[in-house]
Amino acid sequence: MIPENAKLQLETGTPMRKVAKSLRISEPTLKQYMAKQGIKTPFMRQAEIRRELETDAHLIEELAKDMTTVELAEKWGVTREIMWRFLHLHDIPYKPAKVSAHPESLRRKCLNIIKSGGTITEAAKAGGIRYETVRNWVLRHG
Repeated sequence: MIPENAKLQLETGTPMRKVAKSLRISEPTLKQYMAKQGIKTPFMRQAEIRRELETDAHLIEELAKDMTTVELAEKWGVTREIMWRFLHLHDIPYKPAKVSAHPESLRRKCLNIIKSGGTITEAAKAGGIRYETVRNWVLRHG
């Protein structure tokens, strides 16, 4: 039987090696106890989630056309980050989560500066926006 404090440590990501050492048992013995008591580490839960998403990949691809990553994540009970990574790993296009905070004309202006030989820094200063925003536009739109 694993004490409650050790269960909490495992469930919050403390390495099994460290928990086993603190309980003065071997890792294989700890794993057996965990299996009997249904205790899972965050890594084990993520692996299960990835397998579940893989089995639903075709359905996710169909739904992604009309749903945002937030909506997909809620439907599958995963974090937005996990869903976003899954979509990108499989090159699945999805509906953007929000409308851009900047007007389209500003984006075009900044991208034109870069296409004509300017730097991202120059384009960001000309548009009065952050460097990272312009860099993201360049990555997305070329």
